[in-house]
Amino acid sequence: METATNYNFLIVLIVTFGSLTYGYNSAIIGAVIGLPSFFQYFNIDIKSGDVLGHVGADTTLTFLSATNGLFAGGGFIGCYLITWLADKVGRKRSIQITSCLCIVAGALQAGSVHIAMFLVARFLMGMGVGMVNVITPLYQSEVSPAHSRGRMVGSHGFVLCVGYGLAGWTGYGCYFLESQVAQWRLCLALQVVPPLGLLIGSWWVPESPRHLVATDQQEAGFAILKRLHHQPDDEDDTVAREELYQIRLQLDLEKRQGWRQGWLKGWISLFTRKSYRKRLLFGFLLLGLVQSTGCLVIDNYQVLLYNGLSLYGAMPLMLYALWDTWAAIMNLVNALLLDKIGRIPIMVVGQIGCSVSVAGFTACLARYGGTENRVGNGFGVFFLYLFVTFFGGSMDASSYVYSSEIFPTSIRAQGAGFSVSGLFAFSLIYTMCAPVAFNNIGWKYYLIFIIVPLFGATIMYLFYPETKGLALEEIAAKFGDEVAVNITDLSAEERARLGKSLVNTDIIELEMKQAAPTITIRKNNPWETKSEISGLIPLPERDVSLFAHASGPPRLQGEPVVILFTGAGGPAATYVKVQEHLSSFARTLFYDRAGYDRSTLPSNVESLMAHDAAHDLDALLGKIDVPPPYILIGHSYGGVPLREFLHLQLAKHRPSNPLAVVGGIVLYDTGTEAEYAFWPRLPSADLVAVCKDVDWEGLTHLREESGMTDDEWASAMEASRRMATKLATKREDTHASARSLAERRQLEHHAYRGDNVAVIRCNSARDYRIGYEEGVRLGGGTEDERRGAKKFIEDWSLYTYGMVKVQVDLVGQHGNALYQELMDWGHDSPFRKPELVGDAVEWVLNELRKQKESH
Repeated sequence: METATNYNFLIVLIVTFGSLTYGYNSAIIGAVIGLPSFFQYFNIDIKSGDVLGHVGADTTLTFLSATNGLFAGGGFIGCYLITWLADKVGRKRSIQITSCLCIVAGALQAGSVHIAMFLVARFLMGMGVGMVNVITPLYQSEVSPAHSRGRMVGSHGFVLCVGYGLAGWTGYGCYFLESQVAQWRLCLALQVVPPLGLLIGSWWVPESPRHLVATDQQEAGFAILKRLHHQPDDEDDTVAREELYQIRLQLDLEKRQGWRQGWLKGWISLFTRKSYRKRLLFGFLLLGLVQSTGCLVIDNYQVLLYNGLSLYGAMPLMLYALWDTWAAIMNLVNALLLDKIGRIPIMVVGQIGCSVSVAGFTACLARYGGTENRVGNGFGVFFLYLFVTFFGGSMDASSYVYSSEIFPTSIRAQGAGFSVSGLFAFSLIYTMCAPVAFNNIGWKYYLIFIIVPLFGATIMYLFYPETKGLALEEIAAKFGDEVAVNITDLSAEERARLGKSLVNTDIIELEMKQAAPTITIRKNNPWETKSEISGLIPLPERDVSLFAHASGPPRLQGEPVVILFTGAGGPAATYVKVQEHLSSFARTLFYDRAGYDRSTLPSNVESLMAHDAAHDLDALLGKIDVPPPYILIGHSYGGVPLREFLHLQLAKHRPSNPLAVVGGIVLYDTGTEAEYAFWPRLPSADLVAVCKDVDWEGLTHLREESGMTDDEWASAMEASRRMATKLATKREDTHASARSLAERRQLEHHAYRGDNVAVIRCNSARDYRIGYEEGVRLGGGTEDERRGAKKFIEDWSLYTYGMVKVQVDLVGQHGNALYQELMDWGHDSPFRKPELVGDAVEWVLNELRKQKESH
């Protein structure tokens, strides 16, 4: 079990200046309204409700409502502003910007000379503390170890209440100042101290490692993780490496699932997925339930509540300060218990306790309020303190811990901001209504804070999942989402094996539970690690430059990269949906052969041959440093250069086990040496003549059924046009390439003996037949051409079965081969349903895993 280092605790504590900012700057208004000099300065009579020399009794209530309402409204806005800022400029820079805003707002409040100036400054302070109340626990959660996260993020709630207490004692002390103006101005001026401390301390605070990894700054993130988690007995920084591994894989998984597409798209996506809507609801409702205990109403109007219990002068201010001090102590207890008892049990018990406490206080207020009954009023004070015992000991710290940890890194800022906005939304409602409610219905207003927490405790007990002890990346499973790596569930032995698999700072190899693959993070090779990368790669030794596009999760040690060999005339851009699908579960590399799309033509050859394409690909893989093993996929004519590449790789590496070089082959309705030998042209010249006016795209509805976006389709068509222009000068000689391949006698010698081959045959004869019938309808071809075309289709239907199936001979009689006939699908089915190709690749991957486990 990892433990937090002293440096880790120091970083978390420095950031709690933000907690102090929120606590003091939000609570100080409760002390200020207990200072008569404040109301005298702005000509407000708090006792009678009259404005001296001005309007009537409603002005006091309006002022109190406006003060708290603007503060809460500003906080609500700040919660959403910080979600953009935290992802745009990072967690650290957001903390610094927020600090500056709070300093300016505090100075404006302290220097206010008019009530309008004060209210504007209070609104700005609301924005600042709304931002700081999101970014502080968010940052703390991202730098805290899983088993210490409760107490470390819980420090936000503790120090926040220290701020409450300091605000109370400041108000109490300032009450005795002789200078009437200094009384309230000093209280407000001290608001600049906590954010100033946060601003100064932030220069020694590192950026969140999760934010760095999410923005492709892996090395910087790893350096911070090592510093945060380094222990004297952990020379290899095992904990840091494990956390980097977990963060990296989970972020890649989130990207494949459609996240990490920007701030605006992140918000849209948040509301389109059920499990994320559930998290948003739970987070927002949790912070709303915190306010529904009545905590802020009691805190902000506590001095007035004591007045209602016939307590005036300095006594209410002292009781208020003691109350906030006790709240801080109980928050510390709460933070220390979170990692031992759990989040949910503590909050359920706490809400019930808060409800009972408010019920007791309400009864005392209703019976003894405004009387001189010391015993009854004393019990009223007792129930206020019982309330804060339950509230501080259960809800404050717990709510911030829970709401900051239930969201994935890709959308943690948005999720945390949305959750904390619930606090300000409910606060806005309760605090703005409070003055009017106190004036009109009195103690009955507190019935809300008795009933709602009981409802909340029930909901939480039945539906909220526990998150204690889980890494941030593992909490997704609690909401029904996929987790890339679950290290917490590893046994001690498996965890030890995981630690031993760490090698050095340049390559990190981590062996997964249950004999799963081992990941290799090659920091210096983006072609194996970046979620998406493409480029035109010059190969001067081959007199050509090839365009390549890699995508998918970081390459896994022992598992191959999937490489596609496209059909004749088919640039890689037309297979965009195939790559998109395969990249959801495998590392892929799609490329264009010489002369295709953006790849250049060689100057020293007359025609393009498959064996040359194999050597070109081998040079490309060497240039971008993507070594074996591979899974090879061929479609249509692509099967010919695929098998030439297989021949080259086996001859080059001469492996004792072919799986070390080529882990598997998928031949998807591929052409064979027999087909090209049997027919001098594919399709036949007669069929081409009959179909010359046929609109194949319109006839087969390929555009509509491809699933491509308009931009993807336009890119594919442009790629095809570029390629047609290039290949007009140098032809890809399919038949000569097939004759060359036949000389290898791969099928006779079972060249890929004993390993994984999937052979898929589609109903291409149906495609020819549909085109023929449309061509005849349009009047295409002479009678002889039509007879010739019809004969070609009949022969194709008769002979291709054996010509395609014979490819299973690559592995021999006892080899591991899969043969499938998809007679409901045509030759272009990869474009219509990429999952068909994906199923074959997944079969190969599953066979590979079985073979590795058996060894």
